[in-house]
Amino acid sequence: MKIRKLTEYILLFILLVSCNQTNTKNLKQESTNDLNNNHSEKIEKIEYKFENSVIPRKLIEFINDNLDSLRIPSENDYELKYFKNRTEKQLPFYCSGQFNEDSSEDYAIVLIKDSMNHYVFSFHSLNNSFEFYKLASSKFSSEHNSKKKYVVFELSTETERELEAIDTTYVIKTDAINISNIYESRTSTSVWNSAEKKYELLLFD
Repeated sequence: MKIRKLTEYILLFILLVSCNQTNTKNLKQESTNDLNNNHSEKIEKIEYKFENSVIPRKLIEFINDNLDSLRIPSENDYELKYFKNRTEKQLPFYCSGQFNEDSSEDYAIVLIKDSMNHYVFSFHSLNNSFEFYKLASSKFSSEHNSKKKYVVFELSTETERELEAIDTTYVIKTDAINISNIYESRTSTSVWNSAEKKYELLLFD
């Protein structure tokens, strides 16, 4: 009888030890999976690099020489979600097109002074230089900046020639610049007015 009870105790002990080892192994595996998932997210952000080579070197040099208090954004200045469905040469802060009527390639770019001051400029090609125009600006309060430290603007080229604005339809002769304010979920389009030599701002619903 004593031998039987002893055998039962031994079997119960072996069973408990076995269960404990299995649970420990599962916990280790879950921890490893969590680490791998976190590592994958970090890799996704670290390995994504904006390919600034799509921006003409002469434009970068012009900005450095004439707007030296401002800088071109980097991948660290945009939220991770803006990396998705985008190649390294599709920059959220840059676009190009024929924005005035001289048939030359022109450019629009977001420039930032710091995390609180963001601007959009258009650069018209002029011989070996550029004429530039400020299209938009945004200044955050320090309180807002402590919560959101990302660039506010996203740019794209508008190639359609009929644009439906809030109260009218605009027929334009050139490419235009779409400016999306990411935080305010608002989009406007800047169109060159050749007669007045300035940009007009079209607001949309």
